[in-house]
Amino acid sequence: MIAMNSPETTGLKDQILVIDDEFGPRESIRILFKHDYDVVCADSVRDGLEFLRNNPPDVVILDICMPYKDGLAGLREIRAIDPAVSIVMLTGFGSLDSAREAMQHGANDYIKKPFDTNELSNVVKRYVKRTKLSRREATMMSEVQSINSELNEQLRQKNHLVSLGEASSELVHDLRSPLTVISGYVQLLAEEVQGLRQIDNPSIQEIDSYLKIIDRNVGRCREMSEMWRDLARKTGKMEPLSVNQLLEEIRDNAFPTASHEEIELMLVPAPEDTYVLANHSQLHRALQNLVGNALDAVQDHEGRIEISAEQSGDEALIHIVDNGCGISAENVEEVFTPHYTTKQGSGGMGIGLIISRKIVEAHNGRLDLANNSGAGIHAVIGLPICSPA
Repeated sequence: MIAMNSPETTGLKDQILVIDDEFGPRESIRILFKHDYDVVCADSVRDGLEFLRNNPPDVVILDICMPYKDGLAGLREIRAIDPAVSIVMLTGFGSLDSAREAMQHGANDYIKKPFDTNELSNVVKRYVKRTKLSRREATMMSEVQSINSELNEQLRQKNHLVSLGEASSELVHDLRSPLTVISGYVQLLAEEVQGLRQIDNPSIQEIDSYLKIIDRNVGRCREMSEMWRDLARKTGKMEPLSVNQLLEEIRDNAFPTASHEEIELMLVPAPEDTYVLANHSQLHRALQNLVGNALDAVQDHEGRIEISAEQSGDEALIHIVDNGCGISAENVEEVFTPHYTTKQGSGGMGIGLIISRKIVEAHNGRLDLANNSGAGIHAVIGLPICSPA
């Protein structure tokens, strides 16, 4: 038998599935959580599994000792159906050993009967968050795999064009940057998850921020794929864009590489009212290329990159300064020649700066490049300022 909250609340809140053959504990849990969660109650493992197959809950509260099919058997079947859901076992005094066994077979926690309502409330709250995080992680990983498969197929189909035109080379170049960002954050996420032993670990907040950045860059891969299907090569929709918002995204994308290679990465924001009329995806693409070049140019453990912006008259000036190897004076303009590169042997294609300059000029702006007075490169993008709306 299955019982749940009233139809008008079901589906609007996080959901708890309670599986317990005893009416008393089952009803107590329903009453405890009915105002904050959708509570679905089942009096047998069979009924609970039937519901779970079509309605993934956020937490399962599962009694261990039940007739016909006990909680341990139910645990194994639930895990086979839904690896992400958090499962909290209910155990009486005589079944503590079974609770510990349940932890070894995929349960997340156990609560002793009779349970303390505050303890159970806190446990459920924590594990609802854990389930949502696990599902977001699984969705993002699946999306990354799907993106990689799709892009690999596109590149396979277009491979014969790479030697015939700049467009195909630009496609390969553009897709490398966001996929590198995804790869870097996936590695950081994997390390965090590996070290996460307690649900209250503060690292859970970092994992959440990593997932948001992965999500944003997966979306950017999709945008680029669509953009490259448009043979007209139009700039796209232009709208007011916050310079600081854009620079924060660029800084976040560069963070995994900078952190791993111990490169100092600084962001000096512009005044808050600094806006430019831009196509977000295209201008992001131009800045991503420039910061990627800076990361390639600086030395591990000694590198320093500063991203900053300012208002100068009717222009927004964006500066990207590094302390890398720089470029000889006679070759500064050569970097804007197709397929010129200083990264021989590292996969550089010599078109990133050309792409960036084209994008900036399409925005009625300018891109200048010069050697620092000390060492490294100073890139400056100048764009017309606009009002926020």
